[in-house]
Amino acid sequence: LCFAAVRPQDPSPSRLRAKQIREQLAALGLPSSGRRDLLLERLAGRAHLVRPEAHLSQLRQQRVLAAMQDKKWDMKLLGWYVRPPRALGRGVRNPLCELGECGDTNCALYRFRKGCEGVRPDFVKFCASRISQHYWDTVQGEGLIYCSLGCGCLYFDWELLDRLRRVEHVTISQVWLVDRSYRVGSNE
Repeated sequence: LCFAAVRPQDPSPSRLRAKQIREQLAALGLPSSGRRDLLLERLAGRAHLVRPEAHLSQLRQQRVLAAMQDKKWDMKLLGWYVRPPRALGRGVRNPLCELGECGDTNCALYRFRKGCEGVRPDFVKFCASRISQHYWDTVQGEGLIYCSLGCGCLYFDWELLDRLRRVEHVTISQVWLVDRSYRVGSNE
C-alpha cells in the first residue's frame, strides 16, 4: 500500500510567489498559512506525506488473516473503544491492536448490541462493493485515492481497505486520513 500526497499544479513551484502558493494550497483544500518554505513543502506533498515506519512481513500478514478466518479475532470493549485482540496466538503481538471503533453502548451501531452484530460488517461489504464497482467502471489504471474524514481509531478504514485489496482486488494508490486527533501534539 503506497501512501502519497498532493502533487504540485505548477511544474516549478519554487518560482511562485507566496500568494500564488497560498492560492494553490487553498484550491487543494490544504492549510495555506506559514512560512514560504513550509508552503512549498506542503504544495509538493512532503509536509503531509505519511510513510509506514516498518514493513509488515508476509508472515505477520498471514497470521492476521489466519486469526480472522479462524474466528480468533475477538473484538473487546477497552475503555471507550472496541478493539481487535492484542495477540495473535503464541504471544505474537497483533499489529492492528491499537486500531479501534466507537464503543458507545448506546449507539445503534455498537458491535455488541443484540440484533446489531452484523450491521458494521454488512456496511463494510456494501461500501467495498460500491467503491469496487466505481473503480472498475472508471478509475482502474491510476489506483484508488481513499480519503477518510474524522476517522478516529481507523478500524473501519482498515476493514474497508483490506476488503478492497484482498476481496475486490482494487489497487489503492493514496490514503488520506483527516482527523483533529492526528494533529501534532495531540494526545488523543
